[in-house]
Amino acid sequence: MTTKQHLIRMMVSEMTLALMRDKDMSLQQALHTIYHSQIFQAIDDERTGLYTQSPLLAYSYLIRELA
Repeated sequence: MTTKQHLIRMMVSEMTLALMRDKDMSLQQALHTIYHSQIFQAIDDERTGLYTQSPLLAYSYLIRELA
């Protein structure tokens, strides 16, 4: 596993827990929401560098996307 992959997994994990807590989503709903979001595409895109940022920052972007 590369460093990038590890960072993305950690970010997705924290974002999943936050969605489950804040939006009362199931694990499956939260993962589906994240993996099908534009924010995940940005996280996965090395050019954005978003995967190196705080999961809280990415989560705030995701919440805005969902609004």
